[in-house]
Amino acid sequence: MASTHIAKTSTNMSEVSTVAPSEFQPEHMFQSTQVQSSETTKQHVTLQIDFKWGKFTSRISDTQNTEVPLYLVKYKILSQKQLIYLSGATQDVIGTGSIHIINIDADYECHGRRDTLVAQKRLSTLYTHRSGVLKNNDNTPAVLTWTGDIGLTKWDFVCVDEQQMPVAKFSANLWGLRKIGKIYLMGQAAYDESLRDEMVITGMTLAYCMITRMNNIFSLVGAIFGEPGHDKKYKSGPASGKLSKTAGSSSESISRVPTATPSIGTTKESAAQSDVPMKQ
Repeated sequence: MASTHIAKTSTNMSEVSTVAPSEFQPEHMFQSTQVQSSETTKQHVTLQIDFKWGKFTSRISDTQNTEVPLYLVKYKILSQKQLIYLSGATQDVIGTGSIHIINIDADYECHGRRDTLVAQKRLSTLYTHRSGVLKNNDNTPAVLTWTGDIGLTKWDFVCVDEQQMPVAKFSANLWGLRKIGKIYLMGQAAYDESLRDEMVITGMTLAYCMITRMNNIFSLVGAIFGEPGHDKKYKSGPASGKLSKTAGSSSESISRVPTATPSIGTTKESAAQSDVPMKQ
């Protein structure tokens, strides 16, 4: 798969450049960043994903404290391919991710807010979604872009904002039986729990979607006859608790939980001195 793509990431889907996943090094990103508050602000956070075969459940925890899970992920593969995300502390459902057999888009729900990971290319990993936390200056949802790069042992998925500042990276271990991957959170996503929830849900849902596409011939039909790259699903306004007619509904009932909506400028300031190489 191509490591760099030209994505349509603004609400008008104008062309911008993206970060090459293979060059994305979260552990070196914020060495020179000034931390505003050592108690409330973190430079970056790494989450470990451990799969439990007996319960067919993934356990997500901070690598600094693996004893306490932050999330639990349950997999439904028979009636509908779906991921169910639960809070590790309360065991409450906080979101879902739904994968389709033919349609190459993926639907997700995060704290009662439903939206779609929209494919921008037919045969490449290039998806966009509207953030429920990050906002533009006009208070519209920021459109985040996910790109992918696959190697012999890992499949990396990188998320950047509209200014091409890295937000998160999901690194899937292709040969792992128990330790199946890690999630790197940068800037605001490292200390904002609402944004962290969104990155975990969208990142894992996208990875599961691409793995399904790789092993499902019907997804090839969906890629050929679908309409990737169009912004029609964003024209109806901000995402809400109701899905558009093109998106599938979740089988899980999730109560609404209000989430904070800080400005995307916070993310830009946190990573202003980042040394991540950009490709034009």
